[in-house]
Amino acid sequence: MSSYWPPALASLDDALTIPWESVDRLRAAESVDIAETLEQLRRAADSAEDVRGWVAAELPDACWQSRAELEGLLAEIEKRLEARVIQEMRLRLLALATELEGGSIVHRRALRVERLNQLREQAVEEVRLLAGAEAAPPTLPGPEAEQWIEWACGLQDPEDREVLQALRAGFAQLDDFVSYLELDMWRAKSVPKASNQNGEELDVLIEEVGKSLCDRLLALASELERGRIVHNRASRMEQLNQLKEEAINELRSQAARAPQALPGPEADQWIEWACGLREPDDAEALQILRNGFVHLDDFVANLEPDMWIAGGSPNLKVVPAAERSVDHAHREQSPRQTTGVEMPVVSAASTAMGLNAEQVSTGGDEPLASHALDGPSLSVLVPRRITPNYVATPRNGDQVEPAEEQMRVRPSGIKGFVTDRIRHFRHSTGLSRG
Repeated sequence: MSSYWPPALASLDDALTIPWESVDRLRAAESVDIAETLEQLRRAADSAEDVRGWVAAELPDACWQSRAELEGLLAEIEKRLEARVIQEMRLRLLALATELEGGSIVHRRALRVERLNQLREQAVEEVRLLAGAEAAPPTLPGPEAEQWIEWACGLQDPEDREVLQALRAGFAQLDDFVSYLELDMWRAKSVPKASNQNGEELDVLIEEVGKSLCDRLLALASELERGRIVHNRASRMEQLNQLKEEAINELRSQAARAPQALPGPEADQWIEWACGLREPDDAEALQILRNGFVHLDDFVANLEPDMWIAGGSPNLKVVPAAERSVDHAHREQSPRQTTGVEMPVVSAASTAMGLNAEQVSTGGDEPLASHALDGPSLSVLVPRRITPNYVATPRNGDQVEPAEEQMRVRPSGIKGFVTDRIRHFRHSTGLSRG
């Protein structure tokens, strides 16, 4: 039986010895110890369970129906274990070669240093050749690579004769190097070791980075929820809104587990940035986006920048061209001052038509002629909002007061405005009393 086979298999065979003997006695009609036989069967069952677990650890999908099939599986496991041991031996030799190359030798005599460096180079070459050979390398005695030089320089005859003989037999050049080397001549390559504090700082940094990635994804998901899509086709808006919902769900799902890095700027500028990506100039960013965020990439690939209204943007509405033309014509018919005051069309003729002799008079004046009463009431002459120093804007060649008169401060209030208009009308038409 191979040394790689599990001890449980030997225990299984030993446990079955007494039951087999008991069976032979029973076949010969001899008496047997039932209790002892049952105890041995329990031991055999436990050993069989251990064997099954050992096989499953190396070959999880293995199954067998007989002892011959079991031994075939054990032979396959043995080959695997041998290959693993040989690989570990090779790695151990390569680690020692790296350790020898990284160190340095110090001595007061340059000639001695040169000689030791030559022996070191020969030892490194020998160790690397043995590690790369097809055959299994010899077993290197001693500890791991970082403590090996100190251990080898401390070997003495006759106490360590057996180890020294094994070293000489398997690694002649390496043995020459350490036999000429004194421990105080060797300077190992210093490798900084991470302290517990550095490890804790690294864990904190990793946690902070992960939280930052999560916050970034959640911020973009909220930005997508606040924004809205505008388009002149309802079916197109429905499709884009569905893609937006899938993108939001994808971002939140990724943030709940190990998040991936999202390319691009912060959330409030991300849509504008993503809609501006183009191939082949931004092939790398597009590839990262496609690999890590499929639904988000689908959304921005179908979205045009002018279709997106961010959550903080004014409440804009896409108006069809026909409605825009009608609205423009309506605004042309209702001009307003930039100050917000709605201006009536004021002229000498309209003033005459707008006065009512029974409603407007000045102290002792006679009513106006009846032809001046045909028209709208006086209210059409009064603006909806009156501001101080109001001056009408001339239209269509209407006569207006001279600049000096227009700049003169008008009487305050609506009464002053009407009185001023009447005075101007009567003066221009000659209707004032002699």
